[in-house]
Amino acid sequence: MRDINDTTKPYWEHDCDNCEFLGGYIGPQADWTDLRHGRRDMYFCARPVEPDGGSVVDRKSDEPSDYASGPRKMIGRGGFLGYHPGELIAAQILDCRDHYRKQTD
Repeated sequence: MRDINDTTKPYWEHDCDNCEFLGGYIGPQADWTDLRHGRRDMYFCARPVEPDGGSVVDRKSDEPSDYASGPRKMIGRGGFLGYHPGELIAAQILDCRDHYRKQTD
């Protein structure tokens, strides 16, 4: 059984082997009687064919078409989902990850 409150693991199925799971969150659109309506999983996709630094994916169900995505360079600037909570979370996670990688390289 999947735990909807465990944001350290993906809740929804995601079929891209190139994606790195960033974390999950319960968004403001949640129906508090059924948290699945607000549960989101965030991914970073760095496929080699991505010319502008990869994409961020915000998945909202197991349905293959239930996601939003946008270029990494646009997140955190209101250009991906319009300052959507998931966009800001992904921007912070990726910035921290990039900073850590620079420190350890």
